[in-house]
Amino acid sequence: QKIEENYVYLYKQKIKSLVDFKIQDFDIQNNRMSYLLEQELKKRIYTIYRTVRIIYNTYYTIKTPLEIKGILKKTIKSIYWQHQYDIYLISPDGDYIAFAKNQDLLNMVKLVDFPNVSGDKIIKKILNRVQSHDELILKYKSIYQNPDKSINNEGLFFIKRLDAFGWLIASQDSFAGMTNKLRKEALKNIYSF
Repeated sequence: QKIEENYVYLYKQKIKSLVDFKIQDFDIQNNRMSYLLEQELKKRIYTIYRTVRIIYNTYYTIKTPLEIKGILKKTIKSIYWQHQYDIYLISPDGDYIAFAKNQDLLNMVKLVDFPNVSGDKIIKKILNRVQSHDELILKYKSIYQNPDKSINNEGLFFIKRLDAFGWLIASQDSFAGMTNKLRKEALKNIYSF
């Protein structure tokens, strides 16, 4: 019985140490949240960027620009449906297509770089800023008004210029979304032990 008690005690200590380690790891990850979110957004957009370039280079000599644009939009839409992250396709004249759960998100955010601008004016500011950069990270604060509560959500937009048709491609995610992802990974690691 003493051996059993020692085994249970050691097992509990081992689990406690693992949980403490994961909590410490989570705190470290939390401090790097902005960096991790930026890397995640870049990974998304670079993948889409490479896909768009391949499609454009494959078809630019055999299809019309309108046909190529249609193929690109369908491809981006299928990427959205497959991965369920928000993707914005912005044309040089300021029109945009949102492949997103919330189609009107750009009218509900305040970009930290442009705090007094909203809606279509945000697009114009982004277009002007991207003229001198190939890619851009913008922090946003989004306030969702709800009769029951107001949720203040912060996150990042990553915007990259596409050579094809002068478009911009963007994706966004919140810090809360990244925190949830890290929590799920930590729990998965704990349960796998």
